[in-house]
Amino acid sequence: MNSGCDLCPSRYRDRGWRDQIAAASLDRYRGHPTAERTRLPETIRVLDAFHVVRLSNHVVDEARRQVQQTLGLRGHRG
Repeated sequence: MNSGCDLCPSRYRDRGWRDQIAAASLDRYRGHPTAERTRLPETIRVLDAFHVVRLSNHVVDEARRQVQQTLGLRGHRG
């Protein structure tokens, strides 16, 4: 399986060029963190504010759905 760096222009595969990267933003795509760990092991991984809020909203929605299904409150008011 190809990593993201395998598909990029040759400068991205150059170790000297990659060593200059200090931080990289994570993506929810599973291959992205794997590529960063293998190709950019010393890089600090960060999440941007948009993805932090999006991920937290997703987790809260899932918890709310589980509570509604467990308690049978779906569709009830007050």
